[in-house]
Amino acid sequence: MGAKRIAFINGKGGVGKTTSVFNLAATLAVEHEEKILVIDADKQKNTTALFTMNTEEEEIPEKSLMDFLKGADPKECICKSYFRPRGNMNPRYYGIDVMIADIALADEGNYSDLNLKTIKKRFEKFVTDEKYDWVLVDMPPSNMALNKAIFGCFVDYVLVPFSSDNFSIDGYGDIMDEVDMGRGLNPKLEILGVYLARYSNWASHRWAKGEIANFKEYIDVQIPHCSEIADAMILGKPVCFNANSSSKAKPAYEKLIKEINKKLKKNVIKVK
Repeated sequence: MGAKRIAFINGKGGVGKTTSVFNLAATLAVEHEEKILVIDADKQKNTTALFTMNTEEEEIPEKSLMDFLKGADPKECICKSYFRPRGNMNPRYYGIDVMIADIALADEGNYSDLNLKTIKKRFEKFVTDEKYDWVLVDMPPSNMALNKAIFGCFVDYVLVPFSSDNFSIDGYGDIMDEVDMGRGLNPKLEILGVYLARYSNWASHRWAKGEIANFKEYIDVQIPHCSEIADAMILGKPVCFNANSSSKAKPAYEKLIKEINKKLKKNVIKVK
C-alpha cells in the first residue's frame, strides 16, 4: 500500500489541525512504532515549533518546504523530532521527521513557476526511499496555490477536523471545491473523513455533532476540549505519554487512528 499520506485542512483557524497532527504523529510513532514524515505547510510555523521543541538548534535546517518545492534536496529541508518521555529525561527520537515551514509559503507568487509533476515524482521517490509509513501535512487556513501543490503532489487523502461551531462547518463546501481542484493532478485524492477535534458535552457542541453526523464522510470520534491537550501543546509532550488511566485524550486519538485505518482499508478494497 505504501505510505498513508493525509492532509489536515479546514479553512477556519483554531479547529484542531495542528493539535491533531502533533498527537496523531506521536501516537503512531511511540505506540505503533511507525515512521512518520510531518510536513508543516502553514506560514505560522506552529507545527514546526512543536516538533522541534527538543531539537538542537544546529539540527534545524535552514531550508524549508518552500525550498523543496523550488528544487532543494528534501533531506536539506527536514530534521528529526525528539520527545521527553518523562520529566527531565534526555529527548529521544521515535521516528518522526519534520519538513519545516517558512514565511515564504504565504507568497502566492512563489508558486507560479512550479513544475508539479516533477515535484510529485521527487516527493514520491523520497517517501519510498526513506520508508515512511505515514505522511501527515498540516495545511494553512487559506492558500489556494499551496493547497493545489499539496493536494496534487504530497497526499492522497484529506481529513477535516471541525471545532464545535457553525463557522467551521459552513466552510466545508469550500474544502470540497479545493479537493475537486486537486484531483486535476491527483485523481486519487479523496476526503477520508470529518471529525470533531475540540469537543465538550455542551449543548452547542452536541448540536455541532448532530450536524456533521449527517455528512457521509463523518467519523464518529470526538477529541475532547480539555486541559490535558492544552498542556500537551504548551509543554511539547504529546498525550500518548500520559500515564494517567483516566486520560480522555489518549484513547480518543487511538480511536481516531483505528477509524482512519478502517477507512483506508475500505478505500483500498474499493479501488481494487
